[in-house]
Amino acid sequence: MVFSLFRFFSKNRAGRAAENQRYLAIKDQAKKKFLLTKNRIRFIRTHRYRACPNCKTTLRLEKKVGIIRVKCPVCKNEFEVNIRR
Repeated sequence: MVFSLFRFFSKNRAGRAAENQRYLAIKDQAKKKFLLTKNRIRFIRTHRYRACPNCKTTLRLEKKVGIIRVKCPVCKNEFEVNIRR
């Protein structure tokens, strides 16, 4: 409790701002992961999610059975994806 009060009244604003930025980055990363999982469950019948082998960006692809040629919108890398069912 004393430590929390010390940090609350600290005049080191740059240090507190840096801590807040780290906290927000971690929070944002967790939120994105949760939303991705939620959407994967929500669209399981109509879409498939695959990662780009070049930049690791997660792509949402329509569920078309077979080998599909995909172009990543981020890095413009073209690759093939095999979607089974």
